[in-house]
Amino acid sequence: MKCGMLKSMRRKYKKILNFILIGSLTAGCRGFHRDLGMVARASSVSDIEGQINQHTNQLQNINKQIVALESEQDILQEQIDDLNAEIVNMMASIGLKEDEIAAKEGEIAEKEAEIARKEEEIAQKQLQIVQTEEEYKAAMEREASQRESMAICARMIYERGEDSYLDAILEGKGLSDILNQLDMVEKVHEYENSMLLEYIESKNLVHDLWLKLEDEKVQLEEDKALLEADKQQLEADRQQLEADRAERRLTVRFMHEQSWGFQAFEAGDEIELIDGESLVPYHGNVVKDFSRKNDTDIELMLEEALPEGIRTGCDAVENITWTPNVTIRNNLSEYVPTRGILCTTRGKVVIEKNVFRKHGMAAILLEDDARGWFESGLIRDMTIRDNLFEDGEAPQIHSNPQTVSADPEKTVHSNIAVTGNRFTGQAVEIRAVGTKGFRVEDNIFPEAGGKVFLTGCNGFAVRNNENQTGIYQDGWAGPVS
Repeated sequence: MKCGMLKSMRRKYKKILNFILIGSLTAGCRGFHRDLGMVARASSVSDIEGQINQHTNQLQNINKQIVALESEQDILQEQIDDLNAEIVNMMASIGLKEDEIAAKEGEIAEKEAEIARKEEEIAQKQLQIVQTEEEYKAAMEREASQRESMAICARMIYERGEDSYLDAILEGKGLSDILNQLDMVEKVHEYENSMLLEYIESKNLVHDLWLKLEDEKVQLEEDKALLEADKQQLEADRQQLEADRAERRLTVRFMHEQSWGFQAFEAGDEIELIDGESLVPYHGNVVKDFSRKNDTDIELMLEEALPEGIRTGCDAVENITWTPNVTIRNNLSEYVPTRGILCTTRGKVVIEKNVFRKHGMAAILLEDDARGWFESGLIRDMTIRDNLFEDGEAPQIHSNPQTVSADPEKTVHSNIAVTGNRFTGQAVEIRAVGTKGFRVEDNIFPEAGGKVFLTGCNGFAVRNNENQTGIYQDGWAGPVS
């Protein structure tokens, strides 16, 4: 797991290149001035010519080194430009995800405002229903009173009969009395008619209020049902939003007691989830943000939702952004009781022109584990060429990821080439486990022989090796090629 910022990485590369260039030129100039002193002490023309040729060769070598460094600088600049482009793409993706979440939060806010409006409308409707119920109650009381009055009138009319006008004429004691009697009868009839009309009006009002009250109650129930549906939808939206956020959260932990407390992630870093048993990646994602909870635990906010089936305490996370390219060249490693080189990275690796002498374990060990040290990941491109291995313990080269799977379709490492190396001393063993595209070609084994052991591998090639004595694939001894 690597950490750091891209800008600091770029400055580091430039500083290294400038240091190498300045160091090379300084060394060349110092050598040149020192040799000029030798020219002054030379005793013959031939010596001078020899020194001039020597200086010319040195200058040519320095120029070649400068050209090579400039070429490497161009390559590094291209890699930096590619990383910058990737970061731009990642930030664009981050922006899109943030817009989606902001849009969802805006929808929820609008829904909350709409629910508030509906609750206010329902409250007003309930007040209207109360008022209508009061009006209905008053109308019912008026109707009852008028009904009683109409009953009294009806009894009086029944008792009086239908001859009121004729009785007034016949029983009148004079014209004036007759007119008074007729006027009184007329007023009684008008009063009775008005009472009847008022009663009918009250009866109709009671009926209308009843219908209105029933309609308002039905509308109230419909509004309440819609409000409840809106509330349920709002709660579902909230839960979905929280679920979306939760599904993009992942808490990771430094598992080894000797490795913790440093910043292992940056926003924009690419990660992969690794099956803790087979060591095979099964999900890729991008870090949107992170929060350091304590010295061992870090919470990651990711761009995409996480898959189901993540096994807590078993699976691992690898930060694949900070996996470097590695070149190990022209070194001497000798009398080491353990391995000479332990190297695993997804970047391009070249191990060439080194001497490995008398190692107690594998001179080159290629591990990967998610149950012990938790310190290394996958290999995707490694070349081991033109090295000398002297009197080392077997296996001299060992690709040994700590996988529990022997399935050749679930390999861990890939594209490892062991070519053009020379081995001396005792019999040689080269072993590979869970590796795809493992090539052992054009190597020189000692007279004691050389064997290649392959377990859970596919796409391998073992050929053109001098003194090769056997190929063993998953315990089966194959032909020598």
